[in-house]
Amino acid sequence: MFASLTTERWQILTPDMIRRELRLPGDPVKRPKWKVTLQIPQGTSLFGQPRPRDPFLFLGEIVPTRNHGSQSLGQITSARWDDYLLKPRLPRQMWAQLRFRCVYIDERIVPIDSWVGGRDPNRFIETIERLRGRRRVVAKVYRRGGGTLTYTKQQGTRSLLYESGATRRRAILPYKSWPKGAAADEQTALEALMVFWSYGTFLPSIRWHKG
Repeated sequence: MFASLTTERWQILTPDMIRRELRLPGDPVKRPKWKVTLQIPQGTSLFGQPRPRDPFLFLGEIVPTRNHGSQSLGQITSARWDDYLLKPRLPRQMWAQLRFRCVYIDERIVPIDSWVGGRDPNRFIETIERLRGRRRVVAKVYRRGGGTLTYTKQQGTRSLLYESGATRRRAILPYKSWPKGAAADEQTALEALMVFWSYGTFLPSIRWHKG
């Protein structure tokens, strides 16, 4: 079985779990039919392609689980997903190369995703909420194919930096907001991290500058 890792259709979340996710258009007529789990014979091998035109890499045996669900934006389901185990676990070097997303706090990776119990957004929220009481911190969210979003807080200033390939954009806080103040600026920054972590997009209120 072959999987392209260049989009969000296949997401390696942990060394032993891969997620198959389908983004759904807003128009119900255009929505494809979805099978919760693929019909995968026992012992099926999975090969993944890191980037277009790259050779496929052997990832291991793919095993269905009962872990599946959906994401929603308001009242509209925006995506459906189901998870599969990888056996054996990916080697550390391959995992570092192929993982779909991760979060760093002060240069140290924080384990968030876990196949047990599925995707739990509260684990990410709890992690970034702890940043409020700190005077200095650098928090970075990485998404494969989407780049990185870094929140830096130091010496009374707060900034967001987005980097993807040659693209580099920065937003300095504070900016015009209501209510005004450091707490509002930090709330904006944390919400920006959450939206980027969950959807790979940005808050529309943020004003970006090159550099």
